[in-house]
Amino acid sequence: MTGWDWFDPDTAAKENDAGTHWHTCFASDAGQQVLRDLETQFVRSSLGPDVGQAALWMREGQRGLVLQIMRLASRETGE
Repeated sequence: MTGWDWFDPDTAAKENDAGTHWHTCFASDAGQQVLRDLETQFVRSSLGPDVGQAALWMREGQRGLVLQIMRLASRETGE
């Protein structure tokens, strides 16, 4: 580094480290169990015919979040 280079953020280090936290969190047996539990509870279940619109929207948000977590974890673990 020269001059004011020290002041600039080290973007290369951040790019190399981006996403490794997903792998660290969900690569273990416990992390895989958490993903399975979330999938069972929010992706592979239904609410029933009498639920209101708000409950459907809430479930869809939960489902979307779980699918996003699963996508990021599988990308990082190579599955």
